[in-house]
Amino acid sequence: VTMERAKLQWLRGEKQRSISDIERCILALSAQLDRGSHGDARALRRKAMLRLGKWLQESGQRSAEELIDHYKLLLSHEPNSEDAHFSLAKYYDTLYTVERERQFGSSSSSTSMSASSSTSSSISSSSSKLLMARYLEL
Repeated sequence: VTMERAKLQWLRGEKQRSISDIERCILALSAQLDRGSHGDARALRRKAMLRLGKWLQESGQRSAEELIDHYKLLLSHEPNSEDAHFSLAKYYDTLYTVERERQFGSSSSSTSMSASSSTSSSISSSSSKLLMARYLEL
């Protein structure tokens, strides 16, 4: 129920509130898993963490380093999750694209720029080299 409410809040433009709700949902699901309750809790936590990562990226409310740490935490819980690996790789690709546009100028379409605008604002020039080094190590 909390995840559905968070999705509705997101659609209404209540971004901060939806992010807070989904973070609380993740904490509750993690507590259930710590107590030994499994069932759907693991899949729900994975889904919630994937959605949170997407929302944090779209809203620009976290730094690039924090987003990478978020995806790495998800991967520590779900090392075999293709969705988690794909999401992290997609985010690294976004970082690479933003840095490349910063270094070489923008020759791509406006669609690409709008998709990366919130990411661009969360990357400092000093941290972009470190992020690119991490990306290239993959």
